Amino acid sequence: MKHLELDTNRRYKWLLAAFLILLSLSIGAQNLIEGELFSLDPEPVTGHSFGAVTAIAQSPADGSLWIGTGSEGILRIGRNGNRIRYTSETNHLLSNAVSQLCFVSPSVLYILYMDGCLTRYSSTEGFSSINNISDRISHILAGGNDGQLLFATEGGSVFTSVDRSNPALLFNLGEPISAIALSNNDNLIAIGARSKTVFKFSDGNPKAVTAPLVEVASCLAVSPEGKIWAGTGQGLYQWSDDGWTLQSAESGLISNRIKTILFGRQGELLIVTSSGVQVLNVSNSNVSKQEVYFPGESFSCAAESSKDDVVFYFGGEHGIAAISSNTQAQILPWNNTPGEKDNTVDKYSILFWILSILAIGISAFFAGRYFSKNKRRSKEDTQTPPAPRIPAIKPNKEELKSVVPEDVQTTVPPSHDDVFSAIDTLNKGKAPEFSLKVWKMIRDSYTDQEFSVADIADRLLLSRVHLNRKLQQEIGVSPSSILKACRMTAARELMVQGGLSIQQIAQMTGFSSAAFLSTSFKDYYGQTPSDVMKKS
Repeated sequence: MKHLELDTNRRYKWLLAAFLILLSLSIGAQNLIEGELFSLDPEPVTGHSFGAVTAIAQSPADGSLWIGTGSEGILRIGRNGNRIRYTSETNHLLSNAVSQLCFVSPSVLYILYMDGCLTRYSSTEGFSSINNISDRISHILAGGNDGQLLFATEGGSVFTSVDRSNPALLFNLGEPISAIALSNNDNLIAIGARSKTVFKFSDGNPKAVTAPLVEVASCLAVSPEGKIWAGTGQGLYQWSDDGWTLQSAESGLISNRIKTILFGRQGELLIVTSSGVQVLNVSNSNVSKQEVYFPGESFSCAAESSKDDVVFYFGGEHGIAAISSNTQAQILPWNNTPGEKDNTVDKYSILFWILSILAIGISAFFAGRYFSKNKRRSKEDTQTPPAPRIPAIKPNKEELKSVVPEDVQTTVPPSHDDVFSAIDTLNKGKAPEFSLKVWKMIRDSYTDQEFSVADIADRLLLSRVHLNRKLQQEIGVSPSSILKACRMTAARELMVQGGLSIQQIAQMTGFSSAAFLSTSFKDYYGQTPSDVMKKS
């Protein structure tokens, strides 16, 4: 900043730097949702139309959005906007007709197809088919435990499976199941297609907890308070001691065709219909009409964000939409171009920030000149002779060691055997509690390109030096070496498996680019990615 003559007063350097940082953060924070979601119809790069959306799920690990369609496979959209399309033609999916998507852990996704088949996706193992189920599957659901999958078949059987274990039968309802859900204490409930009654799984047997509905339910949900709601083609039902209570278009609903039911964080009920999304206040017995979003648009699926910034996503005939519940329910149309009024506001906003930056720069320039002149005058008045120049002396190793703190001195990097031995100890849970906590953070977030050791230190309220020293004392390796080993191992496994490009593998294992992955891989393993992929 010498050209601004601010080198004579560091306070103004820091003031201007802080202002520019805050300015960039505020601009980047504007319209957060708009920066993370993209229209699907048509796809802007290839012009390809993805058609109707049938399933949505957000990855708890990296925040990417997985969007299933009825005929075009799955589109994965990262938080940075990168897109990957998975289809049967690329040998990733069994079919392009996706019915449901379900994350059971931060790195494991299950994909149910319209023909009743099931596929498992893991960030470290890629896609794999589930072939040990004889009956067609009709519903899938994440269980209360990490890695647990619950699924119902067309014959009325409900199974559970954890971490690829053989499915265990929970119960057989003896009739097709029209919907399943988890209660507030993670108990499974299901509603029969013939009996139209809600059953609760208890002690190995299904127990009826409601009277029969008058029609078949299309969706089922249990509120945090334990209230049961069922959506049908004729409206919204709520169960109470007095029986089923019906809310329909005649009593204020925008549509009788209820597709999905979600619960908001403030006691609201979000009903997803064939004519838009409606938010109802159900904190009291009088269900009243509230906000209506995307009127006239037909939706078929919905999902709640797995991140702290609570967002509800909706899929329909034209793509995706979103409502943010922590910013006064901001809405995001999925394929409408911003109007002229919005563009005008954006132009004025940009002009305002440009003028503000210019004003700060001009003020800083004249302030710097003023203090620079005063300082020169002060030096001339005191006539202080210039300080003698001290010649640079190159210290020897012992002198350098005496002035460099022990926790920042250069250490010999650990061998691969040391790192993988430490990871094996962590996987077995034999390490101290602090190291296991660090390991869980790395294991859950290493696929995120933005994740680094600094994030671990921030979450633990430690400095990077303190974090590194403590982990070295407990397991003998640094957190950066463990993070690198996780990413390298996952990348190598995907290369050996085949079917993915270097760019796709880089995005799935936390590398910022294919070039960076290739360079890092060569340094780590002594082989190029192409060598490994040729052998596989």
